[in-house]
Amino acid sequence: MALVIDLLAQQKVQEHQQQILFWLVVIVIVSVVLGVGAMLLLRRMRAEQEPGPSLGFTLADLREMHAQGQLSDREFETAKAKMLARTRRQIDEDDQKRAGGDRIQPPEEHLDELAPADEDAPDPTEEKD
Repeated sequence: MALVIDLLAQQKVQEHQQQILFWLVVIVIVSVVLGVGAMLLLRRMRAEQEPGPSLGFTLADLREMHAQGQLSDREFETAKAKMLARTRRQIDEDDQKRAGGDRIQPPEEHLDELAPADEDAPDPTEEKD
C-alpha cells in the first residue's frame, strides 16, 4: 500500500513540475514578445521625432550670405519667403498626418507670388554643383 501511495505522490510531483515548466515557458515567450513590441514602438516614436531632410540652407545661412553681400535684398527676401512657405507646408503635412488626414490643404495660390521676377536669377535655396 505504501508503494502505491509513493507512486501516486511521484506522479503528482511530475504533473506539478510539468505545469510549472509549461507556465515558465509561456511567461518567457510573452516577455520576449512584449520586449520586441516595446522596442519597435520606441523606434517608431523616435523616427517620428527626428528632423526631416535638410533643405540645403538654413535661415541663418541666408542671413549670413545676405550680410556678406552674396545675396541681393530681393534674392534674400525671395529665398526667405520660399523657405518659410516650404516650412509651413511641412508643418501642415505633419499636422495632417497626426490628425489622420482630416484637414484640407490650404490653397497654394500665393506660392506664385514668391517666384523671382527675373527668371534668370539663380535660386539661392538650391545647392550648387
